[in-house]
Amino acid sequence: MNLREILITTTLIVSSISPSLGQSQDQINVKELESKGEEQIDNGQWIDARETYKELVKAYPENNEYNFLLGLSIFKSGIEREKSVDYLKKVNHKIIEESGYFYGQALLYDGQFDQAISTFKEFKPLIGDNKDGVKLRAEVNNMIRQAQDGKTISKNVNEQLRVDNLGEGINTEKTEYAPVVYQDQKFLVFSATKSSSDFEGEFDAEKEADDDIYTSGYELLDDNWKQRTRPEGLHIPKSVNTPQSESGINFSADKRTFYFYRNTDLYASENGGSPVAQKVEVGDLTDADMTAIYTNKEANTRFMVANLPESGNGGLDIYISKNEGGSWSNWKPMDGINTPYDEDSPYLAEDGTLYFSSKGHNSMGGHDLFKATEESGSWKVENLGVPINSTGNDIHLVPADDKGQIFYIASDRKGGYGNMDIYRLWTCKPVEESTINGKLLADGKPLSANLTLANVDGEKIETIEVDNKSGDYSINVEPGKTYSLVTTAENYLNDTIAFSIPEQCTEYDLYQKIELSLQKDQDGNVIAQNTTVTNALYDIEKYRDDQSPEEFFASLPDGHRLQPDVKTSSIELDEPILLAAAQFKDVRFGFDSDEINGTAKAIVEKVGNYLNDHNDVTVKLTGHTDTKGPAWYNKRLSKRRAKSVSSALEEMGIGGDRITIDFKGEEQPIVEDYDEEGNYIEEAAAKNRRVDIEVIIPEIKEDKTEKSNATKKK
Repeated sequence: MNLREILITTTLIVSSISPSLGQSQDQINVKELESKGEEQIDNGQWIDARETYKELVKAYPENNEYNFLLGLSIFKSGIEREKSVDYLKKVNHKIIEESGYFYGQALLYDGQFDQAISTFKEFKPLIGDNKDGVKLRAEVNNMIRQAQDGKTISKNVNEQLRVDNLGEGINTEKTEYAPVVYQDQKFLVFSATKSSSDFEGEFDAEKEADDDIYTSGYELLDDNWKQRTRPEGLHIPKSVNTPQSESGINFSADKRTFYFYRNTDLYASENGGSPVAQKVEVGDLTDADMTAIYTNKEANTRFMVANLPESGNGGLDIYISKNEGGSWSNWKPMDGINTPYDEDSPYLAEDGTLYFSSKGHNSMGGHDLFKATEESGSWKVENLGVPINSTGNDIHLVPADDKGQIFYIASDRKGGYGNMDIYRLWTCKPVEESTINGKLLADGKPLSANLTLANVDGEKIETIEVDNKSGDYSINVEPGKTYSLVTTAENYLNDTIAFSIPEQCTEYDLYQKIELSLQKDQDGNVIAQNTTVTNALYDIEKYRDDQSPEEFFASLPDGHRLQPDVKTSSIELDEPILLAAAQFKDVRFGFDSDEINGTAKAIVEKVGNYLNDHNDVTVKLTGHTDTKGPAWYNKRLSKRRAKSVSSALEEMGIGGDRITIDFKGEEQPIVEDYDEEGNYIEEAAAKNRRVDIEVIIPEIKEDKTEKSNATKKK
């Protein structure tokens, strides 16, 4: 096939590529490269051709033909196809008229929808009026329609879906497709090209294939798929692959039978045994007519993908046959599913939902993935949207759970290794609140301490009391937020810890450990304090089995993704000082009351005892109210509350010169105490009726440094 036929495959365009622009210098080298590049394109060696034309474009960066053929080679190679845009846009489309056809496709693939539409429209008048021209015009019109639909579909992204390329253990620059899930993130079967030819390019279900079936297992700790291998007898027999082409279909519902096709013939392997051909009545159809046979898990419904002009809608269509009373029905085209363009990769889920790929319907570039449900004898088709679909080819969707929240697909979208790669898509429903289960130790032992949690703006959220027997504490936090935590323990310096909570898609507790340690001089005076914080803000329970967190961390190799973030900060003192705790829980009051009762009384007594033990320490009391009632009244009430606590402390022998009071009224609530409908929330309001206690120690001269051995986690 000559170069011209490779480019468009028919002689439809009025003009052809102009001859190469001869150069006086390096004439022999240029001619050799031109001849080499043309031969590579004729043989479908697009990756090699890409390198050849890179040399020519480097020497002659403005040459129309070289830029066109380099852009074409990049696009057809299937590797970083979007880079073809940079070269195709430099081509004068009036000189090389065919270039508009490929430039439009490159723009569509790159998501430049408006530019793609205008490029295709400029190209259309160049198409001839013969039979092949009519077919090409329809194809171009469909790509214009895809670009128009792409503008709409790409605006409505499912933000809860995450897309993961399965990595280099499975994917390569060649084609991987047809994922078959034995168990999600456990064992995967898929098909891949084994040919040394790089004739890949756009997904084409009718191209001559040379494919084998591969398997891979998932490594939980490393969060990646193992290097793929041909079947070794686990779930699938070694004999599944032959010199012919094989591709997986699915496992039966009980996982005992593996279905696959070999050169369009349906086979089954039961319990890992030798494959047995399944009888499929196809009448007079030949391998040239069909591209694939599919079956559902129950083996009572079969699908055929074929190009049958006499009964189909055009291009590849999907046909269905059902086992009714022990015999198979005649093949019927799937009306409502098939379009004048290609349909492929049907998958019938157990709930009756049909998944398939199509270049028709409201696809947005190449093959899109759709789901269809049957209602009153007709199919309702729905584009699965972004990010399941892309501007590339997206095929072979397989659900991996019963809830329809995890899928595997094959796609040649941007960002892959090249050509078709296999991806896993999973649903993330963000968790609104998470819990840190932590432990605070001071010089290796638990002690009485408090932690003050604040948001990124430094606004206090709550004070958490540490269990003085175990050192355990619990903090409620919001994923996606950044916090600071002030450690306050008697005879230790206050220290501030900052940390960010990652997004969480499932509920699990987080791990944190804070270790305080004092450094003393030879006389026993404190000269510095180290604070070491260990954060493992991921689902430890998923990985550690019956190990303690410390045992689990110790079992991991250095630099492992699951090693916790460990940061140590040091406070060095210029002179020995008294170390004292600085925070207590707030004192809470009843509605419209300034009386100190119950728990509030115990807190005040604790503060008083502490102040009596440390004569250099002072205290600030700030009164607050809920938002019910007039603001002027609440201001007075908050003052009464602050004075009430002050009086109680003075009765315990604390001098008034060591006590400062302030009162904010309803200006600084901790939480909203009215709902959106204006209803008063008593439980929330109780948190706002309070006096905050801030213990102030003498000013410290300190020098704080921080060291970290943080490890990033995937």
